[in-house]
Amino acid sequence: MRKSSFFVLILLFGACLSCASCLTEVKPILKPKTVSIDQRISDQEKWLDQDIRAKATTAVKTRPIRDSIEKIKKKYNAFQSSGTLTQEDRDAINRMLDKTSEQIFRLKSKTPGLRAR
Repeated sequence: MRKSSFFVLILLFGACLSCASCLTEVKPILKPKTVSIDQRISDQEKWLDQDIRAKATTAVKTRPIRDSIEKIKKKYNAFQSSGTLTQEDRDAINRMLDKTSEQIFRLKSKTPGLRAR
């Protein structure tokens, strides 16, 4: 092995070691911000309203998603009003909201000429 390629190899190895320590730490800017369930519901309803106003979709096509959001709202409000909302319930509601978010994304991706926001 040539002397110069040996030094380059050592230099790259050292760079990789110093970089590995960076990868173990999640930078604050990359951490997902925590959004309340109320805010997520509001955002999803707003996205659907914007798409209808922009004539990117119709109210008929968004009806199943809106029905899902209404069920989630009722469930969430029932837990809140009874004071029995546990972390497990929050996680379940967030998973349901993840599904409706995926449905909205799929609806947007099926619509020609519309970009996902």
